[in-house]
Amino acid sequence: MSPSLPRWLWGIGLAALALRLWISIALPISGDEAFFYWWGVYPAWGYSDHPPMVGWLIAAMRYLLGDTTWAIRLPVVLLPTAMGAML
Repeated sequence: MSPSLPRWLWGIGLAALALRLWISIALPISGDEAFFYWWGVYPAWGYSDHPPMVGWLIAAMRYLLGDTTWAIRLPVVLLPTAMGAML
């Protein structure tokens, strides 16, 4: 069995998640995010310069949560947090 993490470390992780969620709501979409957004609007099996997973995730979030800034950015906030928790 692995030792459990201290509570303060969980607190830092949750605070970082809350900050990333707040930033995803507060700031407008710009630059590369606009490019990724269009992948979600027109999902395909792949594009000449990128694989399809980013577009599929954005399309799924748009379908489930609507066409909002925070819904489009939600995979980018939650997936790294989940990967960090698994490590």
